[in-house]
Amino acid sequence: MQFRLMLDRDQVDQCRKGARELAKHIHRYVDRHTSESVEVATLRSLGVTGDHQGQTLAAAVVEKIGKERLREGAAYWLGAVMATKQCDVAKAAHQLVRDGCPDSRQTRLPHAEIRQVTKAALQPFQHTCEQAARRRVGTTNPRRRTTAVESWLTVASGDGAADVRLVAELASGQATGAVLHPPFATKIAGLTAKPRGWRNHYAVLDVVKKCAHAVEMHAERRQKAPFAFVLGGCGAATLEAVTASVATELTGVEFDLLTAARCHGLHFKRALVDQQFLYRICGKSGIGLLVAGDGWRAVADGYAYGHELVLGHMLIEALATMAGVPFEGIVARLAPVLKEGEGARSDRVAHELAHLQVERELFPQAPLFMACAATTPDPCGLHATLAVLCGLDGAIVDTLTAKKVEQQRLHAAREHIDAIWRHGGDVAEELTYIPNGKIHRRAHTILEKMQKTLQQLQRRDLLKLGGDEPAPGLFAIPDSGVGLDGVLQKHKYYWNPLEEWLLKANARSHDEADLESGAA
Repeated sequence: MQFRLMLDRDQVDQCRKGARELAKHIHRYVDRHTSESVEVATLRSLGVTGDHQGQTLAAAVVEKIGKERLREGAAYWLGAVMATKQCDVAKAAHQLVRDGCPDSRQTRLPHAEIRQVTKAALQPFQHTCEQAARRRVGTTNPRRRTTAVESWLTVASGDGAADVRLVAELASGQATGAVLHPPFATKIAGLTAKPRGWRNHYAVLDVVKKCAHAVEMHAERRQKAPFAFVLGGCGAATLEAVTASVATELTGVEFDLLTAARCHGLHFKRALVDQQFLYRICGKSGIGLLVAGDGWRAVADGYAYGHELVLGHMLIEALATMAGVPFEGIVARLAPVLKEGEGARSDRVAHELAHLQVERELFPQAPLFMACAATTPDPCGLHATLAVLCGLDGAIVDTLTAKKVEQQRLHAAREHIDAIWRHGGDVAEELTYIPNGKIHRRAHTILEKMQKTLQQLQRRDLLKLGGDEPAPGLFAIPDSGVGLDGVLQKHKYYWNPLEEWLLKANARSHDEADLESGAA
């Protein structure tokens, strides 16, 4: 990159400070609430595994406890049975499913003993997270481009067996990563209900485990170029899937509250609670985050609302930092919208280039990927030119997978990406950075709009933005969606050993987070 935009550092600092204030506001809400997904993931971390009548045992326990008693924490009730019956985790879980919660007033449950037995049950998971974090050191940052292009391919056929075969094929081939997209659901059991027209039962936990095993089988041959295996967001089921997969070859997870709320129909408040708990687990276990910028563009046009897309990344950066996720562990996927016939000198291309360059300069440590469709021709190489000029780190290819994927198609997708990267230089000469030129001015306009939007958000309650926003921008969050009934206000005696450990493990003061964000 031969030219920098010379952004106003005072404006950048003010925007980051505003994003951190919004993140603190979100944290205050999250700290007072839990969700069914959080409680299921907590039971999973305590060793509650297996199935029960078509759903996971952990989900069955949470359902049996009921929403009112769940406000005290599923771990409390599991520990209560373990302490009073002197049994292990598995027997306690099955008894809870069979008989429900004990009456604490009659049995006078010993709180100190309950905490002791549950903390002891959590120790294996703690050890697993720490081992996984050490193993994943250096794998969450894919910024190692030389002459080859990082090409991650999406896998989303909706058929579990087909997805496992495809991930295995990619891991043994030329691709450098795969993003597995199970069907979206608010509960694990919901994946059997044919959401969005999926025809097959999709056992997401089993599929993730088998895909991770397939990646591990080819790990020795790929020592110099590790294969990135990322789990795409599948709604509220994501938390349990990640918790159950900490010890596997899972290297990343795609889930951010804005995409979940705007594109997947998950209620914003439910996404808030689930996301922040997920981020804490990722921060402790070394699992990276994939931010789906192209998903935002489905509802917020990058040409008109590019400043909100950058601001969304800044908000996620602040939330992830507070959860202990390092900057280099956040991968941003960008997808400029360029229509055929829009020339290299068009305002739209200049605006997209300015937007990408702002992203590159504001998040220098975060890997930025270009999202491309493998079946879409790019004769003038505009996407490749933008990526090269902005110093992006690779590409994520949409394979448009079917039940049976041929090796020729995968090879063609790989060649397509290599070709646009090699031959996209014709337009590059016409899009050079000129001081005070069109791109430079647009970049500063994006920064000014970011600052104004933050000031508007700070004057209002972010949690009450839904409903009747006049503009279709990113922060016009719909006050609708599924899953809100699964958000529960914590009882004053709520206790969660996993949350307690994660908060302690990821403890960093707001001042420290501010310093690190400013240093980036």
